[in-house]
Parts: sequence; structure tokens; C-alpha cells
Amino acid sequence: MAALDAISFDRVGEPPSKVHEGFQDFIGLLQASYKTLEAKTEHIFIAGNEYMLLSGKW
Repeated sequence: MAALDAISFDRVGEPPSKVHEGFQDFIGLLQASYKTLEAKTEHIFIAGNEYMLLSGKW
């Protein structure tokens, strides 16, 4: 879950993107590419009023 105005800095070398823009398309691509898709939180890093959620398991 993320705030409506959340920004993602997920791809190195790419400009940041708004989390909610194109999210359904992104998930659709993942679902088409993998037999199972599961979100699993592995680490949460908190710094002031910002956080980074590290998750995986595709």
C-alpha cells in the first residue's frame, strides 16, 4: 500500500515514477510472465518521514 502521491525510485538510471500511474499494467505484465506472484516484505528501511520497502519473490 502506498500514499496516492507516492513516488517510486525503483529503476536505476530512470526518472522517478508515480506509484499509482500504470500500476495495473505493471502487475498484468508480471502476472503474464510468472506462474505465481506473491508480495513478501523482506526489509523495511525508515529514515525520517520516508521509507523503502524491499520485497520480492516472483
